[in-house]
Amino acid sequence: VKGDVRLIANFLIDEVLSRQSQSIIQNLLSTAILDRFNGKIIEAITQNDQENHEERIIERLHQTNLFLISLDKDNNWYRYHHLFRELLFNQLKKRFSVEEIKELHLKAAHWFRDQELHEEAIHHFLSAGDNNSAISLVEKNAHAEFVYGIAKVEKWLHKLPEEIKEGNPALLLFEAWHAFGTFQLEKIPTIIEKVESLLVGQTPRPRLSA
Repeated sequence: VKGDVRLIANFLIDEVLSRQSQSIIQNLLSTAILDRFNGKIIEAITQNDQENHEERIIERLHQTNLFLISLDKDNNWYRYHHLFRELLFNQLKKRFSVEEIKELHLKAAHWFRDQELHEEAIHHFLSAGDNNSAISLVEKNAHAEFVYGIAKVEKWLHKLPEEIKEGNPALLLFEAWHAFGTFQLEKIPTIIEKVESLLVGQTPRPRLSA
């Protein structure tokens, strides 16, 4: 039965897409990578032509009534119904190459970074395979964010693969600060030992030394 439902769903999405213009299809498939979106980010990750001006994008999506859900009272942010988004993403993988999808993630990452929406930027940098940019973003902003609390930095660190964190002294120290802030003091000596072993024979940056 589940297989039959999936076949019907795929048939319906094909029917929906067959009735749209190429510009709308481009917007629909491109936004399937996003947990939430607005006109500005759609404009940033799709071809920037007159039809894709940010105000027209959302207006046309509203007109097509394509499972668009507003996330705030001012209608600044939207998302798709989760099943519709899943079907769009499946179509995206069929119609776009792996490199093209990575490029969409990279454009999204740059846009979210420029808006200082770091958690989403980190997610898309990682999805694009640009681990270095994700790490750089965490390293650059974590200390300032700790002033307001540890929860947000914890989410950033959670997104990074363990093998990346284990080999990066700065990220390990952020883990130590998180342990300190959550009163898991017993974890700190082990983390410090890992950091020291990684820095053997190196002159650490002043912030790491501190």
